[in-house]
Amino acid sequence: MKAFILKKTKNLGGSMKKILFGLLITAFVVGAIGCGGGENTVKESNIPEWFLNPPQDPDYLFGVNSSTSTQMQLALDKAKAGARADVAQQMETKVSVLVKSFQEEVGAGEDAELNSFYNQTMKNIANQTLQGSRVREQKIVPKSGNMYQAYVLMEVPLVPFNKEVVQKVKNMQLYDRFRASQAFDDLEKDIEKYEQEQQGQ
Repeated sequence: MKAFILKKTKNLGGSMKKILFGLLITAFVVGAIGCGGGENTVKESNIPEWFLNPPQDPDYLFGVNSSTSTQMQLALDKAKAGARADVAQQMETKVSVLVKSFQEEVGAGEDAELNSFYNQTMKNIANQTLQGSRVREQKIVPKSGNMYQAYVLMEVPLVPFNKEVVQKVKNMQLYDRFRASQAFDDLEKDIEKYEQEQQGQ
């Protein structure tokens, strides 16, 4: 009888060891997963808020981009170029919408002056405006493997664009037709609003 009890006790001891070993393995796996999640959180925290949620301002266009390289300066240059391309695309869309509005209200280019304004003048003004693009924010994050991640926020003020368009229109023979359009009125209001805000600062 005593031998039976001892044998049973030994079997129970072996079972307990297996259970404890299993619990240790489970704790290790959970801990490893937790540590991995921590690393991801750190990486995500390196991403600037202005990159995830670019500013909103009717007087500016904003472009963001991120790039990597083993050379810090190259990563930054690539990110700047990408951000400028982002802004340029937005400017192209703005010009397209504005031209379409003018065409609907003023005319679709049946006049040589109108055709030149839509196809050349507007594009030239847009290109000149893009030359005024500048870096508003930038951040460089060292990464593993001697890599660098660069984040860039580029901005372009729209007031110079609006002013130049208004000035070009005022010099056109068809100025009266433009002046009666809602699109032209909106441009002048945007300029006036911006100037009032600047005076109030």
